[in-house]
Amino acid sequence: MTPDYAAKVAVELEKSGVSLITVNGGGRLTDIAGMSDHGKHEEGWKVPYAETVKKAVSIPVAATGSIRHPEFIDSIIEEGKCDIVALGRELLAEPEYVKKASEGRDNEMRMCISCMQCFNKLGAHTAGCSVNPYAKRELDKVPLVKDGNGRKVVVVGAGPSGLEAAVTLAEREFDVEIFEKEENIGGCVYLASLPPEKFKIAWLIDYYKADETQELIVIYDDISLPPGQLRIRKKGSAGGHNGIKNIIAHLGHDTFMRIKVGVGEKPQGYDLAAYVLGHFDKKDREVMQQAFADAADAVVMMMNDSADAAMNHFNGKKQG
Repeated sequence: MTPDYAAKVAVELEKSGVSLITVNGGGRLTDIAGMSDHGKHEEGWKVPYAETVKKAVSIPVAATGSIRHPEFIDSIIEEGKCDIVALGRELLAEPEYVKKASEGRDNEMRMCISCMQCFNKLGAHTAGCSVNPYAKRELDKVPLVKDGNGRKVVVVGAGPSGLEAAVTLAEREFDVEIFEKEENIGGCVYLASLPPEKFKIAWLIDYYKADETQELIVIYDDISLPPGQLRIRKKGSAGGHNGIKNIIAHLGHDTFMRIKVGVGEKPQGYDLAAYVLGHFDKKDREVMQQAFADAADAVVMMMNDSADAAMNHFNGKKQG
């Protein structure tokens, strides 16, 4: 069935009372390799099929098939190519996908590499996923004994086994250090990701890479907020702030903790820099002094408790 013919069928389905249509291609009934096309296509290569159907109907249309990263999902919905995304194999690779995405923890996700291991006939106690060792054998996973007590442990070799061992030891509260002689982590998996059309294999290693922004907190002024008002966010656009634009450009993404401190809207005719740096009267300075004290307390709460706790406590708190 072609996308255009599927769109014609979708029109009739809508007339018959169908409330949502999911668009995909490939599968056991047609072409099993067509589900991923051996992993060589770019992420979301079937999204145009959903877009074609969406243009023909007024009911919601879900895109699915080889869709992985949250930022990609956001982009295709914002561009109107679909209304919703349905995930299948990705949830085997990362069972906590929705939770991590909602918490801005994209860097902690295991991404499906489209290898089709989950479709193989497997024996008992065999991993059903090349990325998630407990997929299809969740009952084999036993609770970790957290008995590390900060003891030092060294893992020699940053191949997949060494990296997974390091993660497990860290979860057990050991102080882990990894030794690797090569420039890149991943061992033979890194080498396997280098040939043409094998780029998705590198996603397996991306999960283990340290996030240089994990402990980054940026505090900056925001003219869209009332003076002294705090707003804490885990990600977002620069909103016209040149300093934040530069940080996002340097990092290559917009996921990092930020504390916005309101300075009030700039009156017409004022130079922005002069307004931000020099317009405060005595009362304003007192309000801002309290705001900066709250920002410092928010940082301490993020470090000692959690970002969510700081957001719940300070977002919406009135100043003045």
